[in-house]
Amino acid sequence: MKASKKEYLILGVILFLGLLIRLYHFNTFSLSNDELSAIYRLNFNNLHDLIIGGVMPDFHPAGVQIFLYYWTQIFGTSVTAIRLPFIIAGTLAILFIYLFSKRWFGSTPALLSAASIAFLSFPIMYSQIARPYSLGLLLILFLSWAWSIVLRPTKNEKQYIWLYSVLLGIAFSLNLYNHYFSGLLAFIIGILGFSFINKNNYKPYLAATLIGTLLFIPHIQITLHHLSKGGLSTWLGAPSWDWPIGHIGFIFNTYFNILFILIAIFLLRRNAIKHYSKSKIRTLLFLFFILPLLIGLLYSKFVNPVLQDSILIFSMPFIMVFIFSFAPSTLNNKSIYSIASLSIIFILTTLFIPQERKVDVQNFKGIAKHLQKWNQENPSESYIRIMDSNSPEYLKYYLKDDTNTIRFDQWKIEDDQDLKALQNILDNSQAEYLNYVVLAPDNSIAWNMIINHFPYKKHSIVYKKNAQAYELSRSNKRGEVNLWDFPNNCLAKIKIDSCMLLQDVKYSDGLVYKFESELIDTEEEFEYIVYTKGKFLDSAVNIGAHIVFSINYDDGDSYWSSAPLHYFIHSNIEQSIYYVKQLPEIKPNALLKVYIWNPNNEKLQVSNFQICLSRKKI
Repeated sequence: MKASKKEYLILGVILFLGLLIRLYHFNTFSLSNDELSAIYRLNFNNLHDLIIGGVMPDFHPAGVQIFLYYWTQIFGTSVTAIRLPFIIAGTLAILFIYLFSKRWFGSTPALLSAASIAFLSFPIMYSQIARPYSLGLLLILFLSWAWSIVLRPTKNEKQYIWLYSVLLGIAFSLNLYNHYFSGLLAFIIGILGFSFINKNNYKPYLAATLIGTLLFIPHIQITLHHLSKGGLSTWLGAPSWDWPIGHIGFIFNTYFNILFILIAIFLLRRNAIKHYSKSKIRTLLFLFFILPLLIGLLYSKFVNPVLQDSILIFSMPFIMVFIFSFAPSTLNNKSIYSIASLSIIFILTTLFIPQERKVDVQNFKGIAKHLQKWNQENPSESYIRIMDSNSPEYLKYYLKDDTNTIRFDQWKIEDDQDLKALQNILDNSQAEYLNYVVLAPDNSIAWNMIINHFPYKKHSIVYKKNAQAYELSRSNKRGEVNLWDFPNNCLAKIKIDSCMLLQDVKYSDGLVYKFESELIDTEEEFEYIVYTKGKFLDSAVNIGAHIVFSINYDDGDSYWSSAPLHYFIHSNIEQSIYYVKQLPEIKPNALLKVYIWNPNNEKLQVSNFQICLSRKKI
């Protein structure tokens, strides 16, 4: 189906605008944890060491890491150099969804599909980060294009069918090397492609599958190693059964866009010439979209959590081609207006509708900027610097020349051994100030250990996605905020003035609070925080007591968390201890209990024990 000059012009405009949108500010926002991890895992002298030290410890196939290894040797590791190839890949994906869709359904469905990839936020966002997603989007669409040619070649293409067979085989293997979910989808496409097999195409198609399999053999040992490590259960929870509903809304920016698309197709089909049924390819397109989602959901529920929006970007184009396949194939003024209108709607909803599921990268760049500023303000002051991060190297990317003056005493707080190391640093340092950087899931015990030594907040910066930095001091010299002060808006408060003697007693008096449904069922969102403080006598230094926070529901669901007191006692004298705890999401009719648990029935004296439950708007 030959394209007109008008069609080429529209495609060129879509490609140009798609590229411009992807280039907008792509090198100004911070590199993410995963991008910095990939850069850090490039520091090897040869390919063998890269595989052993840079690929095997990760959960991703070797393809992108090998590409970055050679790319950065030529162009360096600047943000622009790292991200630009993925911008280009995301833009080329627009072209290949057009080529794929046009072969099966004609000009209008192809241009509408291209506009969806060009202007919806999902493919745009994942084209701006140096991860396997935009590259996989390009590779899966390149595979689909070559797959279509091998299975249904035109008369002119038949003379080059073995070239296309080789390209298809290479595409199969490249998807396997790129990401396991793009590899999964390539496998699904390959298997379901046999439904189009006939006596004319079975040889080149079988040859393509054989080429793809042979090219992936060198990677099988790496894949088996990755599979043996399990999933992402250490930080990624299992999705709920309704997770796909939210994902579909995210794909289209908003559910209203689905309505706009259906209206546009309905208007285009009115009085249009009906073409022969293409139910088989439409069925396959729907399966290409839905099978990875269902496999990811079931695997995440019953084996290991892996399901995220990002890994389904490879299957996203097929629901677009499926939907737009119902538009008339020919390009006319009516269809041009529809393409323009939907493109504008996609762009506006991308720009102006907040996406709750958008890519929230940790702001390493912003954290480094504030640390450098604080260091310049107090160059002569003594500091303790504590960081909780996956690696100290990630922040160093942005600190660069300041790594000699901004050194961290500890960079990881993961287990009991790390907490003991932190306790040792806090107990033995005479520093007046402390910098605390959080670039990992927040550790409430570590934070409370720190503020019991450094209770005054001088500076702070809190970004989304586990990126926070604080400058704290031991004393209040310049009107710093006292972190020990209770808020004024306590929903519930209890103060036990007299001395509690816990001996042969497991549970102290404490706070009991029922969250009524009227408090929770509001349009506003709140987070609930419990503040506790008390004076503990010298016998507490070696005791096994805990401060406990428990939440129980009528349906049997519950939450329980505790903090061992020995982390906060740093002398054998009477001492005030402060502890603050942010509660998980609260549902109606939750029963909260806060108390001291003395599991060993040891002697423990506590006076002036206070508890405050507060909330603040998110």
